[in-house]
Amino acid sequence: LAPPAPNPARGTTRFTFDLPRAMHVRLEVVDVQGRVVAALAEGDFGAGRQERVWDASVAGARASAGLYFVRLVTPEGRLVRRVVLLR
Repeated sequence: LAPPAPNPARGTTRFTFDLPRAMHVRLEVVDVQGRVVAALAEGDFGAGRQERVWDASVAGARASAGLYFVRLVTPEGRLVRRVVLLR
């Protein structure tokens, strides 16, 4: 799981991750209380580089400014990165 770009962000943030082989993946953004704010990916993905974008400014799902975590969960483990959202 690469560092989010840009970080800090003002709306849209890109997350990339590399898979060594095909596997089931869950990628989600959670707030500091552990609540899922956005589910960016869930399912089986092939080997190689994957990319997902979180648009925190979407009407109806607008996230507040603050600290968030992007969490990548695979059968091989879990990785977490911090992302700061500015307004």
